[in-house]
Amino acid sequence: MPNVASPRWCALALSAALAACAVDRAGQAPGDDADGGRPRDAAPRDDAAPPDLGAARCGDGVREGAEACDGDDLDGASCGSAGFLRGTLGCDTDCRLDTAGCANPPADWRDTACPHRRLVTVPAGRATEPLADFPLLVTITDTGLRDHALASGEDLLFADAETGARLPHAPEAYDPETGALAAWVRVPLGGPAATRLHLYYGDRACGAATPNTPTEVWDADFRGVWLLAEDGARPRLDATAAAFHATRGNYDGDEDVPGRIAGAERLDGVDDHLALPLAVLEGFRTFTVCVWLRTDEDRSNATNWKNPTIFGQISTGLESADFGVFTESGRVGLRSGLCSPRRRASVVSMTHDP
Repeated sequence: MPNVASPRWCALALSAALAACAVDRAGQAPGDDADGGRPRDAAPRDDAAPPDLGAARCGDGVREGAEACDGDDLDGASCGSAGFLRGTLGCDTDCRLDTAGCANPPADWRDTACPHRRLVTVPAGRATEPLADFPLLVTITDTGLRDHALASGEDLLFADAETGARLPHAPEAYDPETGALAAWVRVPLGGPAATRLHLYYGDRACGAATPNTPTEVWDADFRGVWLLAEDGARPRLDATAAAFHATRGNYDGDEDVPGRIAGAERLDGVDDHLALPLAVLEGFRTFTVCVWLRTDEDRSNATNWKNPTIFGQISTGLESADFGVFTESGRVGLRSGLCSPRRRASVVSMTHDP
C-alpha cells in the first residue's frame, strides 16, 4: 500500500507549493504484484523429423542446402519474419529455426520492445481531488526487476495504465542486486479514484521512440527541487529544468550521509549551509518551502528551537537562526541548527504562486 513519507524524515525540500502543502506534493506508492502481463508463450516448435540435409553439415555454423539455419547463421530470419512482434530468434541443434525466444505481448502493451511489466496502483483517496501533474515517489522491491531489468536502469519506462501515455520519471535509487527501486514519477493522481501505472522494463529499447526526460517530473510550479543525492565537493543539483544548483557552504567533509530515500546532508548546526542562486526567487512575492528533516531534538529544547527564522536577512552570522531560508551577501540559502550531528536533511523543493 502506498505510504506517505514519515514526517520525522522531513527531506530538506524547497518546494513552492500553491496550497502551502495542504496536499502533499510528493506521495509514496509501493508496487503491486505483477499484473500477469508477461509475454505469451512462443508457439511450440515443430517436433517433426529433421529435414534431409543432403551434403549440408548441420553444426558447422554455415547455413547451406536444406538447412533453415546453422548456429548464428539465420540467413536473415528474425522473430518478426517468423510472425512475432519481438524477441530473439534461435537455431536448434537440428538446424531448424527456434522461436522459443520470440513473443507476442498482450494487446494493451505500451511498447512491444519491453519484454516485462508490472502494475503499480495508488489506492483511491490519497488526494482530496484529482491532481494533473503530481510528483509521486514510487518505491518497489521486485524480483522481476532484479532478474530482468538492466543494472543501469535505462530500460525503465512508466506509463499510464489507462491511456498508455509515457510518464516522465527520475530514478533516485536503484539496487539491481535486490530489485529495489525508488523513482519520482509525474502522474495524473486520481484523487477519489485509484491511479494505475505500468512499469515496463527488460530491454534497452523500451521507450526509445519517446525518450524519458527526468526534469519533466516537476512542472513549472516547482521553482527548484534539491534531492541532495550528490556527495563530495560537487554542487547539489536542482532536479528541475530551472537548474538552480546549490553551493555548499562551510562543509568540512562529514556531511554526506544516507537518507530516507537515497542521499542526505548532515549539517553541524553552526555554519553548514546550502547557498542557492539569487535568481531562484527573482520576481517572487509568495512561495512555499517544503523541507524533509530528521531530528531527534525535543521541542522543549530551547537551545535549538528558539530561533525558527523562516525567511529574512541574517546580519549577525548563520548561527542566529536555528532553521530557515535566509539571504546574505546577495545569496539565498537554507540552513538548520536542528541538523547537528545525527540530524539529517534530505530533500529540498520550492514551488510558487505566480
